Amino acid sequence: MTERLGFGTTLEIGDGATPSENFATIGQIATGPDVEESSDKQEVTSHSSPSRNGKPVKQYMGGPIDPGSLTFTVNYDYDNATHKRATGLKGMIGLVKTFRLREAGSTTRETFTALIERVGRQYPVGTQMQMSVTLQITSDIAEEAVV
Repeated sequence: MTERLGFGTTLEIGDGATPSENFATIGQIATGPDVEESSDKQEVTSHSSPSRNGKPVKQYMGGPIDPGSLTFTVNYDYDNATHKRATGLKGMIGLVKTFRLREAGSTTRETFTALIERVGRQYPVGTQMQMSVTLQITSDIAEEAVV
C-alpha cells in the first residue's frame, strides 16, 4: 500500500458552459474534502432464511445508493473568485454545479454534480479566516484518467 499525504488534492467547479465546460480550482482548501457514500439496506428475511437456535437470521440486500455529501474548509480569501459572493460558492447556494475532485498523486479524477447546500464563514480574532462548504452530491461519481 502506498501511503500519501492529502497535500495537492484539488477540487474544481464548472461554469456550466456548453458544449465545453470550463473549470476553476477552488482555492486554499485547508481540510477535506471528505466524501462519504452509503447504501440503504432492505431486509429480505423470509421463511427460507437460515436459522440459528431455531430463530431466523435476518438477511439484507443493498438498496438505493446515496452518493453522499462532501464537506471541506478553505482558508478564506475575499480576493479569490471561487470565494466571493458575486462569483463564488457563497453566491451559488442552492445551485447544482459540476465538480471535479483529484486526489494528490492520483492519475484519475472523479466528476460529479452537486447541490451547493451550505456555505459559512468564520472570522476568528487570532487565526486565519475560514469558509466551510457542504455539497450534496446529486449524481453518480464518474472516474476518468487524467494526463
